[in-house]
Amino acid sequence: MSGDSLFVGPDLMTKYGAMLNEPADLAQEILAQYRGGKDALGEKPWGHGDEIAVLFEDKFVPGERDFQDYVGILVDVFRETATNTIHTAEQYRRAELGNEDISSNLFQDLPDSPDGLGAPGGMPGGGHGRR
Repeated sequence: MSGDSLFVGPDLMTKYGAMLNEPADLAQEILAQYRGGKDALGEKPWGHGDEIAVLFEDKFVPGERDFQDYVGILVDVFRETATNTIHTAEQYRRAELGNEDISSNLFQDLPDSPDGLGAPGGMPGGGHGRR
């Protein structure tokens, strides 16, 4: 944004909003592959009862759970942001259409001439303008 104006391109917002689903899809695929590989190894592939097994239980398992939670949250955030961006673009689109209707009606209904300023010859200095 520069100066005193704001430009919003609803079509571009919709396009780029939809593109936010791509990283969500990728993260979801990575998580599914990870879970599939992890499940294929069995419940505790590092063993039971020895020092390494205890270290894995204490250090790896909580971090691994956090990793899965984080990637799942990342997927949700990307999807929600995509949905909200597309929704916002639609709101801007509707507002712009409403503004066009209002300004068109306002222009036609101005009492400056018998037929309004928007009528042929109704512009100031034209056939019907105030003098």
